[in-house]
Amino acid sequence: MPTSAPALFLTDEEALAAIYHATNGPGWFNNENWLSNAPIGEWHGVTVDSRGRVTGLSLRVNELTGEMTSALGSLAHLENLDLRSNQLRGRIPSALGNLPSLRSLDLSNNQLSGEIPPALSSLVSLVELDLRSNQLSGGLPSELGNLVNLRELDLANNPLAGPVPPGWVNNTQLAINISGTRLKLPHNEAREALTALYHATNGPSWSNNENWLSNAPIREWHGVTVDANGQVTELNLSNNQLSGSIPPQLGNLAGLEWLNLFRNQLSGSIPPQLGNLASLERLNLFNNQLSGSIPPQLGNLVGLERLYLSNNQLSGSIPPQLGNLAGLEQLFLSYNQLSGSIPPQLGNLASLERLSLSDNRLSGSIPSQLGNLASLERLYLSNNQLSGSIPSQLGNLASLEWLFLSNNQLSGSIPPQLDSLPMTLHDNLLNVPVSRRPNDRMALIAIYNAMGGQSWDRQQNWLNDIPVGRWDGVTVNSKGLVTGLDLS
Repeated sequence: MPTSAPALFLTDEEALAAIYHATNGPGWFNNENWLSNAPIGEWHGVTVDSRGRVTGLSLRVNELTGEMTSALGSLAHLENLDLRSNQLRGRIPSALGNLPSLRSLDLSNNQLSGEIPPALSSLVSLVELDLRSNQLSGGLPSELGNLVNLRELDLANNPLAGPVPPGWVNNTQLAINISGTRLKLPHNEAREALTALYHATNGPSWSNNENWLSNAPIREWHGVTVDANGQVTELNLSNNQLSGSIPPQLGNLAGLEWLNLFRNQLSGSIPPQLGNLASLERLNLFNNQLSGSIPPQLGNLVGLERLYLSNNQLSGSIPPQLGNLAGLEQLFLSYNQLSGSIPPQLGNLASLERLSLSDNRLSGSIPSQLGNLASLERLYLSNNQLSGSIPSQLGNLASLEWLFLSNNQLSGSIPPQLDSLPMTLHDNLLNVPVSRRPNDRMALIAIYNAMGGQSWDRQQNWLNDIPVGRWDGVTVNSKGLVTGLDLS
């Protein structure tokens, strides 16, 4: 911690006299009893304790001119110093750091210039600091972050620039005003982005909007998670009756890891600015009314593990840039209006476990490159307009458990490498062996795919290899044939 200026060893009366002379005391609006024989406790604006020591000095709006004097640092018992709305100029004296009892310091609305002295970090009792509307410049000393008792800080309307001390960013009880400066405060940028989201998605009508747009720290806003550095890491507003569009400002949440906006009534396009979220691991936008194309900028999210865009109204082609998402484990684009061919670049997704492209308008052949997806467990391609043969390379998928190909225009024979693999094949032009023709299990799988099973509230055991009688809502007879289906 920086040292304060050397003490002047003045008595309280001598220090007050020095202040009077330095700031043109004869020209003050009110200087009653100053430099008289009256006790200093009777001088205008001076407060003393039972021992006659100065504890308060309030000379606000009193036409003080000139510069602040280091003699202020001799008022060792001072708790409150208020010199706001005068014509003081020059620098803030480092000697103020000699006031360990100071709780409130207000120098706002003056003409003070220069940098904020690091010596103010010695004011360990300081609760309120108001320096707004001066000409203070430079950056903020990082030492000021040590003012752990600070609760109100106003630096507005000064040509200050640079980062805010980390100690202030992490202080959730501190109210900060830095408007009219070029200072950067991470949670202020987050507040702006979240405020834009609230207004763009009809925040007053959300199911839960607790603390949103209030003065509470954003970590207390419903659905918001913040880390120790003040960055928003999770935003979970799923199933919350959001409507309207997703604002591009969400792309400014640099620390965001999870974005969950699924099961709402969001419309409009997916902002390409979401591709700026370099820390994003999960993007869940399924079950909305989003339209337009999938932004190719999502291919910039190199840390993305799960991308859920199903059950929307997305159109256009699948961006080949999604093949850049090397860590992607699950990609769900089903139940949209996507068209064009399946990009062969999706074969680069070495970590992919589930790929769902069903219920779109995709055409062309199944890329043989999908045979490179060594981690793939389930491949959903049903209900499209795919043609050509089933690539034999899919037989290389040692982890594949289910293959869904029904309701396309596929032709030819089933590759022998896939003989033992559970799959749905009906409504194609394939040469299907008797052993693979539709049965109850395949019918249930078709129901699941056609009716958005991935989004059901209850889907226990569905599509698993266990008997269908143990699938949620399914009843069978002694022969294992389905006799009841309850999906209410």
